[in-house]
Amino acid sequence: MDGFLNCLGLYRSDVAKDSSSLFRVVSEQLFYTQVHHVKLRERCVEYMELHRNIFEPLINEDFDEYLQKLRDPQEWAGEVEMKALSLKYKVDFVVYYDISKPPLKIKTSSSNQTISLACTGGNRYDCVYSKSDLSTLAFCQSIVYEVLYKNVFELGSDVDVAVEKMLHDKAYSKQRRNNLLCHFFRESCRIDGVVEDQNLPEDDQSYKNPRLDIRKALAQGIPPFPYKVAKTLDPGIYRNVEFDMWNEKRKEEQKNEQFVIPKLEPGVKCKVHINKDVYIGHVQDIFNDCENVSIYIEELCKRCVVSSSVLEVVPVPAYKALTWQGGKTYKVYSDGMQSGSDAERSRSKKNAKKHQEHSPTHNGGNNSLKPNAIARSNSLPVASSQRNCILRSNSLYSSPQMPRKKGHSSSTPINHKSKHSVPKEVRNGVNFLPGD
Repeated sequence: MDGFLNCLGLYRSDVAKDSSSLFRVVSEQLFYTQVHHVKLRERCVEYMELHRNIFEPLINEDFDEYLQKLRDPQEWAGEVEMKALSLKYKVDFVVYYDISKPPLKIKTSSSNQTISLACTGGNRYDCVYSKSDLSTLAFCQSIVYEVLYKNVFELGSDVDVAVEKMLHDKAYSKQRRNNLLCHFFRESCRIDGVVEDQNLPEDDQSYKNPRLDIRKALAQGIPPFPYKVAKTLDPGIYRNVEFDMWNEKRKEEQKNEQFVIPKLEPGVKCKVHINKDVYIGHVQDIFNDCENVSIYIEELCKRCVVSSSVLEVVPVPAYKALTWQGGKTYKVYSDGMQSGSDAERSRSKKNAKKHQEHSPTHNGGNNSLKPNAIARSNSLPVASSQRNCILRSNSLYSSPQMPRKKGHSSSTPINHKSKHSVPKEVRNGVNFLPGD
């Protein structure tokens, strides 16, 4: 999509990847900021409710229920809402869906502006600007940040010097890479033309003369402010500040989200305490006695049997704890060193075939049983070991018979024979599976 738009002299600007994307696009192109997206949603619902005769035929469900759901900030919006916004604010919409098809155009009479956007999946939209508009946006953005840093923060013309050095001076970049100083305000640095008041504490000097901070930082090869700020101060660079702020907020929410300790079952990540050492492993299987657990230890590249008393389950975000309710699935490692001979593999294939022939659902070979298939049902309960029998994709650990490849995905199901017998070979107090 980006290459296609580039050929048309257009540029796609990322917008928050959530249900507010359409209203954010309209808010940004109408008011040059996305902060009004909540108000726009409310105005859209009010307009649709007021002109019920226009929009009710376009909805395939109860109209009042539809509007009630649309009031929810978590509800996605689409073409019907575009039509409502087009009529209310007298703007046209041009929507790029597919590079092989012409864009969708929603027009209204007496239009005074066109809002261009690109659909990036479902009802998720991004802004589309012409390259000339992008240059104008970058220039205006630099003016706003210059006023903020030069006049409000009183950093003066030293801001221009800092931006030039940080973004365009290769010598400064090399100096910064080689610089090992960490104390911004504590290290003394002689700068021509700068006289410090020795009667003030160092922190007070910095407060009274913030320009001194920039000069000290540049002299030591330390950025006086973040590089993302320097980019917004450069009139030749457009920085998507709104999207960056949304990303930072989302990351902060993820850090503060609730963590839970999942149930000990295949796929769960654990800390393994062995002889005062701590290893990270993933549960492969749990034996009938519930005292011994088969676990794959990453650092040792081994699958071994340990007591459940030496395991410490690693907490996970709450949405990952319930894999069978639509959350992200746990990952189970395939064996780093797979055991078993060709005869055993052949025997397992015969058993699978025999099971298929005697299955009551088998009908002339049309409903063939695939050993690697994972059946999931929300209505029928299944054993936890079956529910989580999911092999780790892109595994770093492959069998010795197969060459190690980046991105190699294994789909070998877990062997559940270990539930009935515990390996006897012992090494340093840890039971390793045969063949390791």
